Amino acid sequence: MAFHVTFSLVDYVQGKDVMKIKNIKGPKIKELLEATMTWQLATPGATRDDAIMWLSNTPNDDMLTYAAGF
Repeated sequence: MAFHVTFSLVDYVQGKDVMKIKNIKGPKIKELLEATMTWQLATPGATRDDAIMWLSNTPNDDMLTYAAGF
């Protein structure tokens, strides 16, 4: 018997969230979205509120360094 595992991935944070929280525009948004997705994947059970808090409290350079570690 074969089992198939299916899951869906929901982005907790959108570009508009990054622009509002970090007060930035342009290509940096994509980098921070990718960093936030990396955090989300590494933090099972996290909620949208957790992701927003991480985005709000983590300096941009630290976010990019975190994401580069994976």
